[in-house]
Amino acid sequence: RVKVNRQGSIPYLEIAYPAPHILNDDFFALLMIDAILDGSEGLRFPIPGRSPVPSADSWMHKGLVEKRLATQVSTQLIPTEGSYLYKLTFTLPDQFQYQAAEEAFSELLEKLRNFQFSELEMQKVRAQVLNAQVLDQGDCETRAFKLGYLESIASYKLLDELEAKINQTTGQDLKRV
Repeated sequence: RVKVNRQGSIPYLEIAYPAPHILNDDFFALLMIDAILDGSEGLRFPIPGRSPVPSADSWMHKGLVEKRLATQVSTQLIPTEGSYLYKLTFTLPDQFQYQAAEEAFSELLEKLRNFQFSELEMQKVRAQVLNAQVLDQGDCETRAFKLGYLESIASYKLLDELEAKINQTTGQDLKRV
C-alpha cells in the first residue's frame, strides 16, 4: 500500500493487480472480468488520444458512482508481452471517501468471486467483449495499429483468435482469475 499526498483538489484511489500476458489464457478471463466491472470495450490498446468510457450498467458504476463513493471509475487492462498490471482508478468526491470506496470495491470483488454465472450471463459478457471489438475496428488506421501492436508483442493473428479465446472462457475461469 502506497499513499501519496500532493497538492491538488481531486482525490484519486488507484488499485492495481498483477495481470497475465496476452499469451496466457487467464488474460482473456480477466478481459471478461473487466467487461463486468467497468463495462469495458473489449481488447484495449494504448492508442494516443483515446480513453474508454465506462458503462453506466457496470458493476463499478453501480457500486461506487451511484452510491456517490466515486464520481468516476475506470480500468486499464492492456495486452502486453510480459506480465503487467490491471489498474483501476476511482475519482473520489472528497478526501474522506478513500476507505469507503476501497471497501465498496472489495465487496464487488467478493460478489464476483461468489457469483454463479449462468450460460446466458456468460453469453452476454462474451457478446459485450466481442461486439465492442468488432465495432472498434471501424477504420483502417485503427485496425492497422492493433495488428501492428499485437505483432510487436506476440502475433497479429491474436486479433483473429480473440473470439475463440473468449468463447472458451467459463464462469469458473472468471472466479479463478
